[in-house]
Amino acid sequence: MKIFDLFDKSTKSKLKEILSDSINLGISNEGEVIIEEYINYNELGLAFEHILYELNEKEISINLVFYNKLIEIGKIMNLPEQESLITLKKNINTN
Repeated sequence: MKIFDLFDKSTKSKLKEILSDSINLGISNEGEVIIEEYINYNELGLAFEHILYELNEKEISINLVFYNKLIEIGKIMNLPEQESLITLKKNINTN
């Protein structure tokens, strides 16, 4: 097993966890299907971007813990902080 395989499995499991949380928060069924397909085809960056898109597009309220999970997975994947992640800050519910 290659080191990249371990990285992908760990990243995939984290993305699946974030997807599950996102489903509970109310992303669309269509979005869920698209994200699952990206994960299954190992398009992890696209999966992450689409999660952010769904959360922003629907203006879904999130908590700070979930937002920090998104930041963490972005760093693990060596993604630059995306505009959609920065924009998502407005959705953080402080109550």
